[in-house]
Amino acid sequence: MNKNINLLPPELRNSTTKNQIDLMKVLLVLIGVTVLAGYTLFFGWIKFSEYRSVRLERQLTSILPEKSEAETFQKESKRLEQEIVELTNITKEKKRWSPFLADINNRLPQDIWITNFTCDQEKNFQLQGLAGNLSTIGVFLYELNELPYFQELRLVRSKEIKVGTAILVDYVLVGKLAEGSE
Repeated sequence: MNKNINLLPPELRNSTTKNQIDLMKVLLVLIGVTVLAGYTLFFGWIKFSEYRSVRLERQLTSILPEKSEAETFQKESKRLEQEIVELTNITKEKKRWSPFLADINNRLPQDIWITNFTCDQEKNFQLQGLAGNLSTIGVFLYELNELPYFQELRLVRSKEIKVGTAILVDYVLVGKLAEGSE
């Protein structure tokens, strides 16, 4: 068995054990304070994060209706923009009927009346009316062919009808509007 014995008087002895014990106590206190501070900071951070989370949730719930309203406004705005584009296109493609109808009126013979005029998107049209006799319809057809508005104009039906005491001819003309006549 081997033992170390210090034979120096107590005053000269190395008091490292007491210093070591004091150092150990200080280290233990520092470790305890550090753990306690870390624990406090950790739970403080958790509480702060919970507080921020609750605050953000409140903000989110207050913003959601506004976001939904903004999306509704955006959809409505897009729909209205599309409508504006459609209306602008319709306006651009709109036929100027006043000069067109005035030219037809200027070429209209005396004993003929137009009762219906229709035109579709493909520029096909139908003109219906009444005339005093068949020759008046022929003159009207010739006059209309002289106008730059029509192509492929033809008489598709004519039938004598009695209106009151007068005998009139019910007629139908069909054709296609010429390119550039719009």
